[in-house]
Amino acid sequence: MKINYTKIESSNIIGYHYDTAKKKLYIQFGNGREYEYSDVSLEELTQLLGAPSFGKKLREIIIPNKKCKEI
Repeated sequence: MKINYTKIESSNIIGYHYDTAKKKLYIQFGNGREYEYSDVSLEELTQLLGAPSFGKKLREIIIPNKKCKEI
């Protein structure tokens, strides 16, 4: 599956893509690995995008709380 990521300012993350219909968040890290996080609400995405550090907020609210698989 080819994902069109939205690039972000981050030292460790290249970009993200959010599938509104499926509530899935896709993250591409600087090392090239890509992950899919399930059951991510639009509110949680808004918190990520509004945070001073996308990566820090990702580690706080998404990574420890959501199902994840490498893609």
